[in-house]
Amino acid sequence: AGRPAEAAARHGGSRVEVAGVNSPSATVLAGDPDAVEACLAGLAAQGVPAHRVAMGVASHTAHCETLLPELGEALAGIRPLPPRVPLLSTVTAAPLTDGPGAGYWRRNLREPVRFADAVGRVLDDGPAVFLEVGPHPVLGRAIAETAAARGLDAARAPVCASLRRGQDARAALLQTAARLHRVGVAVVRGGYLLTVGALAGVVFVPG
Repeated sequence: AGRPAEAAARHGGSRVEVAGVNSPSATVLAGDPDAVEACLAGLAAQGVPAHRVAMGVASHTAHCETLLPELGEALAGIRPLPPRVPLLSTVTAAPLTDGPGAGYWRRNLREPVRFADAVGRVLDDGPAVFLEVGPHPVLGRAIAETAAARGLDAARAPVCASLRRGQDARAALLQTAARLHRVGVAVVRGGYLLTVGALAGVVFVPG
């Protein structure tokens, strides 16, 4: 977190928090709007690149605390099952051995996102292939930077995206399947179903 965390403490006090660390150079700050603006100005004065992210809620900060009891009640009746494939938590940056229950999701909303630590945990076992599943890639650069910090280039830690904004979904998925195949991941196509093989060797990093 480095200078962003220092800026949060200096300019925001308790009103700005580190909401997430995505990579060695990408930290998310959130909190009261005026305090966040002060942090942005302070970082700019130090020559640190920073920009605003349009969000309606300051997630992973004290702003969410009033939501936690309601969230806990809403999830209280859910009985999660242990994961059938390896899961790494971005709350703890550790494997999830039990199904994430209501307490876990309360922490997920309130605590900072340890995305860089989770990616690093995957890379502790050596080179890996990453697939970002979503309507448009937003974390690919953070994954690549985290891998590069460990001496792994795009050939040893390739990052693929499932979909891209403005691109035909079927074409995007087929291109992604082709790239996964090129980097050594078994892909089986049946009808419209693309099955990524060797799931036992794939680690999913949920939010």
